Order: sequence, then structure tokens, then C-alpha cells
Amino acid sequence: IMFALLDLLETRFKDVQGGFIHLPFLPEQARRYNAPGLTLAQMTEAVTTCIQVCLAPVEAVDLAVGETH
Repeated sequence: IMFALLDLLETRFKDVQGGFIHLPFLPEQARRYNAPGLTLAQMTEAVTTCIQVCLAPVEAVDLAVGETH
């Protein structure tokens, strides 16, 4: 479904942004697989921040990409 949606946005709705956020395991799941995880509160805060950045005007977002160091 995700790839179909991204293709649709690319081909028919070029002014609409779309994306995918992969979330890690919850701690109780992570323990089962000996994998990293985040609490639900941490994931909620992270996704909220991602959405706020996506909705912010481009000039309001401080990006470090493309700079020469």
C-alpha cells in the first residue's frame, strides 16, 4: 500500500508530500527479540516532532544538508 500511495503522489498529486516512518519495537517486544526499542511515549513524541517539521515552512526548518565542512 505504501509504495502504491507514494507512486500516486509522484504521478498524480505532485503537490502533496508523503512518506513513511518506521517505528521500532516497544520495550516488551524488544526484550523478546533482543533488539532496540522505544517506549510508546518516546515514539509519540518523535512522530509528533516529525509531523511538526513536515508541516513547517521550509525556511523555518534548520537543515544541515549540503553544507561544506
